[in-house]
Amino acid sequence: QKIETWCGLHARAFSWFGGVVRMVKLDNLKAGIVEAVMHDPVAQRSYRDLATHYGFLISPCRPKTPRHKGKVESNVHYVERNALAGRSFANLRALNEHLVRWAMEVAGIRDHGTTHERPLDRFEKEKAVLVPLPAAPYEISTWRKAKVHTDGHVVLDGSYYSAPCRLVGQEIWLRSTPSSVELYHEHERLATHPKAS
Repeated sequence: QKIETWCGLHARAFSWFGGVVRMVKLDNLKAGIVEAVMHDPVAQRSYRDLATHYGFLISPCRPKTPRHKGKVESNVHYVERNALAGRSFANLRALNEHLVRWAMEVAGIRDHGTTHERPLDRFEKEKAVLVPLPAAPYEISTWRKAKVHTDGHVVLDGSYYSAPCRLVGQEIWLRSTPSSVELYHEHERLATHPKAS
């Protein structure tokens, strides 16, 4: 899964819910967690930016501990078997429209097997504890390392961006958004370039 996809899913979910959860418990997928170690997991840098923007805590599951994932896997099976089984869709828009209807008219009003409440009723109770959305929307970005070449440039997606010549041979961080590329070295922003098309 691409980092941009993973971060975009969060941004759209928070917008849909009208607020932000205080903690996101996630499995150790590479788009979220770079290093899944027991006591000090390392979150993907773009995902950390997203968490900082929205103000939620990243709480990865412990490696090789399936009981920490709770019942999330059963929800995936429920959607596959109930919402999607035997159906095909002309395009993504048709699929999304079907899933919204299904969530509001089927899944959201059923008697939940664990809570014995309608999920939409439960959500209305819990909605009050969501953190308000930030004033500015999140700009999806990706972080990558790149080496400064002898000509004083770094390469990102086949395009060249100038960097300080004093850093030739060293690795720096590139933060890429849909409109710009920022160059960083040891937490100092070195340059901002318009993103090449």
